[in-house]
Amino acid sequence: MMENGSQNDLRILTLNCWVGEDGLDTERFSHQIDEVEKLQPNIICLQEAFRFDLVEMYRCKIFDKFF
Repeated sequence: MMENGSQNDLRILTLNCWVGEDGLDTERFSHQIDEVEKLQPNIICLQEAFRFDLVEMYRCKIFDKFF
């Protein structure tokens, strides 16, 4: 039996990053990034990521911290 946090654990995060009609909500985005950092997932699946600028923001903020 392995304990939690071993190197063999795989953490997958699904994140609904829906953007409303008003555009990107930077406060919501910052909060989501903080939560992703706390969870330290191995794989992040972005749901409802229909805007390129949103995907690019996640890529820039998350990529540097995890890779």
